[in-house]
Amino acid sequence: MIDTTILDHSDALLDGVVISQPGTRGTTVTLQPSAPELASDPAAFLAWFEAQRAILEQMIAHRGPIRLHGFAMTGTADFNTLASLYDAPREGYVGGATPREQLAERVFE
Repeated sequence: MIDTTILDHSDALLDGVVISQPGTRGTTVTLQPSAPELASDPAAFLAWFEAQRAILEQMIAHRGPIRLHGFAMTGTADFNTLASLYDAPREGYVGGATPREQLAERVFE
């Protein structure tokens, strides 16, 4: 069940970011860091993401996709760390008809 009281105030609850494209159901919401450390320090970004995860997931369920733009994700290893916050699919990678090369444990091209 979506907590609509959180969603009504989610813009204020997402500390350290600017919602540069608010989005409506079915359109992409774009979040950009306003706190400098979220743009420069991958560990700070991951800590922020974990702290805001419940709000972000409710926003996704209510508003649709979220684009994280300008955050400190410097490459495959950082993205793999972020992806590792979620359970892996039990059946492994399933996506598309074309083969994908595995770049890291949870990252495919």
